[in-house]
Amino acid sequence: MLAWLLQVQTQLANHVAAVGPAVLVGLACGVLGTAFTVLNVKIIRLRDSIIQVTCSAHYTPAIKMCVGQLTVSALSIVV
Repeated sequence: MLAWLLQVQTQLANHVAAVGPAVLVGLACGVLGTAFTVLNVKIIRLRDSIIQVTCSAHYTPAIKMCVGQLTVSALSIVV
């Protein structure tokens, strides 16, 4: 009765066939999310090492903000 109410005409085999592409898309999103996180951590470590070498403790917050903004700007230009 529910199939008649919603006018579903598709066989179950078509729905099962959609699982494969959904799995592939899910795996691709997981891999890209992992790559983003790893790249983000590496950028943060690089930024912190640059800031630690180039500035004194008094100016660290301001320089962190500037370096962070320059990093985001450079990456947005590349992408």
